[in-house]
Amino acid sequence: MHAYARMVCLLCCTLASYGVSSQGSLTASAGMSLMYTNNPKTNPSDDAMSGYLVGLSGRMYKNRFYLQPGVELHVVKLFAQNSLDPFSNLPSAYLVKIPMILGFDLLRSEVFALRAFTGGQLSFTAGVDKTKRGLTRKDVKDAQFGLLFGGGVDFGILNFDVRFEKGLMDFYVQKGYKADFVIFSAGLRF
Repeated sequence: MHAYARMVCLLCCTLASYGVSSQGSLTASAGMSLMYTNNPKTNPSDDAMSGYLVGLSGRMYKNRFYLQPGVELHVVKLFAQNSLDPFSNLPSAYLVKIPMILGFDLLRSEVFALRAFTGGQLSFTAGVDKTKRGLTRKDVKDAQFGLLFGGGVDFGILNFDVRFEKGLMDFYVQKGYKADFVIFSAGLRF
């Protein structure tokens, strides 16, 4: 089994065990992922590359602080468009992202919470579609790392998050081209 697949399986099992503990929860989420890069080969017009995500995360509380590890699959278009269309037929990159979030409940009641968080996110490139513009899997790095900042709102078992990932490593093999992400997600907590 490939090392990435083993790591994702281990993380999913760990998250599931946290979800059944009394002070933790498990969240299944889906949303939109927007990638921004200054690479002129993929983004000559400085627009967003839209995509979608599905994920699983666990949240463990200690008073108002929480730790939230997760695993997500992001399918992001390889070329920028002037409109957001995450399901277009453009070639895509498939990224496995592993966020580790440290958060704090700014406001909390039994049915509502307002959260702020920070953390890091490790990303692995799982695949790249063939393109007619000459971009291949070899043009994208195997792994990247970024810093996360964001906030969220919980309404009972529903939660909504907005995250910004600032890429710290080059996304492309060609040096100097990083990728930043804006991620919107909605989840259902178990």
